[in-house]
Amino acid sequence: MSVDQLILYCIAIFSVSIIPGPSMALAFTEGARGGVNGVVPPALGNVTASLGQALIAFFAFRSVVSLEPRVLLTVQAVGALYIAYIGYIFIRHGGSFKLETDGADKQLSKASEGFQTGFLIAFFNPKAILFFVALFPQFVNSEIATNAGALSSVFLPIGLIALICFMVYGFLGQLSLQVFDESKVFNWIVPGLGGFLVLTATLGLLDALGQLF
Repeated sequence: MSVDQLILYCIAIFSVSIIPGPSMALAFTEGARGGVNGVVPPALGNVTASLGQALIAFFAFRSVVSLEPRVLLTVQAVGALYIAYIGYIFIRHGGSFKLETDGADKQLSKASEGFQTGFLIAFFNPKAILFFVALFPQFVNSEIATNAGALSSVFLPIGLIALICFMVYGFLGQLSLQVFDESKVFNWIVPGLGGFLVLTATLGLLDALGQLF
């Protein structure tokens, strides 16, 4: 991949990754709750999921086997239900969220939970896999799998851009506490993000069910 191609490749990934969505709503909320440091575990989960999706798409692109649409639609439906569940938590319990001041053991538990949530929300989004399937033929040639440096140019930007976008929204969440008081953030903004997640999940579920049946 030439330098010009790499730049265009990164721009394409960034332009999709920075768009507000379920993962970015999670990043904003975690940033408000625990600051930028609190965003790191779900951010790493998000990066892991993004790389996993890219790997699936890469193997689908490299092989003659196409991704089964019904499988992806089923994953989309399951993912929509999970995102709706996270949205419900934001709406129902947003007012009880607080800045994280727990001890080390509690923070370790929350870090593990944050990684899992960040991973699941990102991974249960088959549209990302479809994006990579559409993107790779434009930039990836048939010999790239035999070259470690070329492979890193495919996957490293995906991981770095996913991390950067997640951290940006986490920083905005932390910044929101300086713009608004804590009660407004957790009583109005976080539940509002929960409503956004529920709406996103509902549209995704209706889309999946409409195509499945």
